[in-house]
Amino acid sequence: KDSHIIKSGFIENFNPDHFYTFKVPLFKKLNGTSEFIGTLSVFSGNQVIYDQLSKVLSYIIITTTFETISLWFVIVIYFNRKIKRPFNSLVQSISEVDPQDPTNITLPHYMMTSEVHKIVSTFNKLISELRNFKAVLEAILDNKTEMLKEKNIEVRELLHKLEQTQEHLINQEKLNSLGLVSAGIAHELKNPLNISLNSILILKDIISKNQYYLDPKHKDESEKFNYILNMIESNNKKMENIIRNMLLQSRTQYTNATKIALKSFVETNLKIVQKSLKTESSSLAVVIIDISDDLNVFIYPNEFGRLLVNMFENSFHALEEKYLAYKEENIKGFTPEIITKAILNDDNTVTLSIKDNGIGIPADLKNRVMEPFFTTKPPGIGTGLGMHLVYEIVKKHKGQILIDSIEGKYTHFDIIIPSNLENS
Repeated sequence: KDSHIIKSGFIENFNPDHFYTFKVPLFKKLNGTSEFIGTLSVFSGNQVIYDQLSKVLSYIIITTTFETISLWFVIVIYFNRKIKRPFNSLVQSISEVDPQDPTNITLPHYMMTSEVHKIVSTFNKLISELRNFKAVLEAILDNKTEMLKEKNIEVRELLHKLEQTQEHLINQEKLNSLGLVSAGIAHELKNPLNISLNSILILKDIISKNQYYLDPKHKDESEKFNYILNMIESNNKKMENIIRNMLLQSRTQYTNATKIALKSFVETNLKIVQKSLKTESSSLAVVIIDISDDLNVFIYPNEFGRLLVNMFENSFHALEEKYLAYKEENIKGFTPEIITKAILNDDNTVTLSIKDNGIGIPADLKNRVMEPFFTTKPPGIGTGLGMHLVYEIVKKHKGQILIDSIEGKYTHFDIIIPSNLENS
């Protein structure tokens, strides 16, 4: 075609721009020896090569395009299945977590790729730490809430005690005012009482000198008249003792230690308490006072009178509570009783004992009855200041107070004070 002449296996007028030549030497092997027998030459035109390459390249391009599309399709399916869907489910699960009560999230097993598994594990670990932190905060909050409740209860109790203290102070002020009034009344009664006592003495003197009553014929009349006068004199002396004790307990009188007849002083205060309470047990109570008539002590009458009033009020309250309990259960044989004794000791101290057979004091509370604001009485009845006041008054008298009690049986107080504060 191109006027090329091929002779004897040789190429003449060879043009490398128009032909592609491929040469391979040929050898013959015979009996272990190789013998060169010639050269194999393959000739091809460029167009042929181009045509072949075009076919191959078209096939490669078509095949590569198909494989690329297939690969992208596979990648999209893989991405959607292995990455997008798990992450969408993960985001959905996270969005559904309740902030008030967070719980672990879970995904289907086929979605749990290694990356997603790490994210889920990390998130669940964070949720667990948040729950622990929440539990700690709730525990702290509950503890603080309980502390606030306790403080509120303490504040309410303190307010209640302050109200009771205020009421006690108001009542005390009323008692002080009553003491002033009593002192005035006592002063007013003392003058006519003195006149009455002096009149009795004058009448006795007249009778002793009157011839009419000296006549044996009128002996019976004389004795009867003397009996009446003695009875009037005895009652007047009782009235005089009552008035004297009223004056002793008024604030306007006897601010210093004063010598008093202890028996009369105790009787007066006991009767005042017993009659003012007006309860069943106080009216039925057997009251025994075993104190010598000539036992005199130096005391602060105003304070010691309050001591006796508080002690007797507590005793009558204990008796009333036990009496009502027996009455409700229809138990017979209980007689309310208060025994008050006093003796002069060898060391010049006086022991005043007050014992009642009321409800007694529980063993675990005996050491607390002297504390301020502590009371075993129901709310609204006791202020918790009575026995503390008793304790302070005993201290002022340089004495001590001892308690012996068995719950349900009795309560026994021993108040030990110097017989003469002036010398103690």
